[in-house]
Parts: sequence; structure tokens; C-alpha cells
Amino acid sequence: MVLYRLLVPILLLVVVGHIVWLVERRTNDDFPHSYLAGVWEGIWWAIVTMTTIGYGDRTV
Repeated sequence: MVLYRLLVPILLLVVVGHIVWLVERRTNDDFPHSYLAGVWEGIWWAIVTMTTIGYGDRTV
């Protein structure tokens, strides 16, 4: 059960990384066009997006 809880989020991150790479590689000149660099950038984007939910919602 613990292994399942670890593998599912990792698998989802890899899938989302591929989707982001497929969408961004043709339209975003700042996004890496090579496969490994692009997928890693997509995974990194997904991680940052998931972990910063709500950041900056409130300002003083």
C-alpha cells in the first residue's frame, strides 16, 4: 500500500511532464525542445505548481 502511494504520484508527474512538453515545445521558445530536457522541465513545472498552491493568494 505504501509503494502504491509513492508510485501513483510519480507516475502522474511523468505523464503530466510529457503532456506539458508536447504542448509547450512547439509554442514556447523558452521551453526545451529536446525530449529529456523538455520532459524534465514539464515534470519540474508540475512539481512546482502542485507544491505552491495558494502561494501569494494573500497580500499584506
